[in-house]
Order: sequence, then structure tokens, then C-alpha cells
Amino acid sequence: MRLGQKNGIVRQWARRGSRPRQPKDQRYQSVYLFGAICPARGTGAALVLP
Repeated sequence: MRLGQKNGIVRQWARRGSRPRQPKDQRYQSVYLFGAICPARGTGAALVLP
């Protein structure tokens, strides 16, 4: 499961008719997310693991 968002479209100034190269930053990190809830006690716990 990935939380957050990846970067969107990047804008750059350039002369009309040219095709400038603009690399997009597409880095993100993944984690494992696990959670449990005890309705009888009204408590919960969660783990975020790399």
C-alpha cells in the first residue's frame, strides 16, 4: 500500500516550437501498514513497517 501521491505534470518555460526536457521526480517509498481494533475495549493499535 502506498500512502501519499506521486508528482504530477511539470511546467517549464521554453521557446515556442522547442521540446525542452524536464524530468519528473517520481520517487516514493513503500511501507507495510497493519492495524487492529478491539471494539470491546475501545482501543486500537497500528504498525508501520519498512
